[in-house]
Amino acid sequence: MPFIRPEIAKSLRRWAPFRAELLLTAALSFIAIRLGWMAVVRESLISGGIALLFGIGALLLANTLRQRLRFGGTAEGLGVVDITEARIAYFSPAGGTLLDRDALVAVDLRFREAGPYWLLTQSDGPDVAIPHGASGTEALQGLFAALPGFDLETALRRLEHKPARFGPVWEAPKEDRPAISLRK
Repeated sequence: MPFIRPEIAKSLRRWAPFRAELLLTAALSFIAIRLGWMAVVRESLISGGIALLFGIGALLLANTLRQRLRFGGTAEGLGVVDITEARIAYFSPAGGTLLDRDALVAVDLRFREAGPYWLLTQSDGPDVAIPHGASGTEALQGLFAALPGFDLETALRRLEHKPARFGPVWEAPKEDRPAISLRK
């Protein structure tokens, strides 16, 4: 008989990659509260200012964690995503694909029975479908943030609400798209 109910254990496993950040957020919050209390008791503006800085740091880190958790996959999908500088590598049981960030012309988020997946359209190759639950998909957040005009909040809302109508989450501006060479 397990000590923790399976659904609670599954929920806690989602937070496992963020243990260090959670610990740091808790420590910053604890220090901010203690310094804030000392500032009130001793009527010290310096302690109050330092407590405010620690509190702001804890809030910023907590917000970053919240976004990473919203964006990060569940690691239950097929495949592994590896990003090295501006190159995306996706490996699955069916094979592997490499594509450059500079060759991306559109990013779309679609849904199917197996779960959501990212559809990356490149200028000079086939489209690449990466399941959102694949291992390493949380690294896509940083890569997408570097794309000009990519709205991360729109992608997160779409991921949570599964809209009925689809369209690209991001498209490269017309002047930035690489020229497609036609070979005879």
